[in-house]
Amino acid sequence: MKTKTIILATIITWVFTLTTGFGQDYFPFPDSNAFWRVDWMTNSCFFSNIPEAEYQYVITGDTTIGNYSYNKVERSGLSGLYCPPPIFYGYGYAGAIRNDIANKKVYIVLADSVNEIVFYDFNLSVGDTLNGYFALDFVNYICQNPIVISIDSIQIGTSYRQRYEVAGMMCESYIIEGIGSDRGLIEPMSTMEEGGYLVCFKQNGQTLYPDTSNLCSLVTDIPEYHLIEYEFGVFPNPANSILNVILPEDFNFSCTHLEIVNVTGQKVSEHKIISKHTEIKTKQLPEGIYILKIFRKEIVMASEKFIIYR
Repeated sequence: MKTKTIILATIITWVFTLTTGFGQDYFPFPDSNAFWRVDWMTNSCFFSNIPEAEYQYVITGDTTIGNYSYNKVERSGLSGLYCPPPIFYGYGYAGAIRNDIANKKVYIVLADSVNEIVFYDFNLSVGDTLNGYFALDFVNYICQNPIVISIDSIQIGTSYRQRYEVAGMMCESYIIEGIGSDRGLIEPMSTMEEGGYLVCFKQNGQTLYPDTSNLCSLVTDIPEYHLIEYEFGVFPNPANSILNVILPEDFNFSCTHLEIVNVTGQKVSEHKIISKHTEIKTKQLPEGIYILKIFRKEIVMASEKFIIYR
């Protein structure tokens, strides 16, 4: 009788483990060596299969705000030309995040703030309404009152993590433990045709989402549709201490400037454009591959790769 009881208890424990997500270990947000690749789409871009923007979020170090230590997050990448820029447009420091592992929560301090709010809450139940960051009006300008409608588990790498299905008026999303939303890290929750799309997530050199077979590379290449509007010359290439940028005679210099970014998307130099010939001193830049981007206001009009070699 005792043997039967032990066997029954073992079976019950095994079934419970299967139905509750293969164990209840909590997977906190990464604090280093991670990035999220995101494409931003609108209806017009969705149907043309051309992203409005391609970029990533990268954890770049630690910072202290108030009494807590946070992980800094920066956005980098390239924008397309054929659709309006996305919400939260711009690159650089996007905010700082903090893990509260004991309470299964992640907090964020936005780039223009010093106050933290709840970012992701992995201690929610079915029927709960999202609060904090995803309840802000300017974040979910489309999605109204997003609530958790189901909870299951999903295989991430070799483990299973909790996944929360969230839906509201005109929006839908999945939130995954230790990763965030399938719409992107800080992107609003919306429909597939209008908003962000998490292409992949990588941590400690391993792709975890959507699966381990995905290459999940940083955005460093320039797709053709980023280059079309203007042709311009960059020489010498490779450069040493001076780089010359020559623009067409009919180029409109109004509200234009150029930026130089490294292969991780970090801006290292910025210059006004006031004539068709701009000379840039590059002696202070280390050897490597760079991307020169020409902007009109906040829109990338043309881009070109160049090398600094000494």
